Amino acid sequence: MTFDAYALGAILRKRRETLGLSRDTVVNRANGKICATTIHEIEHGRAPQLTTLAVICEALNITLAELFAEAEREAGA
Repeated sequence: MTFDAYALGAILRKRRETLGLSRDTVVNRANGKICATTIHEIEHGRAPQLTTLAVICEALNITLAELFAEAEREAGA
């Protein structure tokens, strides 16, 4: 199954905002492996590399499996 980059970005943005985190805080949680600009671009529809997505998910305390399951649920809604 393929996933819409906009949908994935929206899920990540929602998760980040629900946790009350700024993009800079996510960067810090990711030990600088990504930058705030990358997070912004992904949250607004840029297709991420899987490794980048994994880093963001780890910083947001969500697994890739949970992210993809949520994207699948939303696509089926």
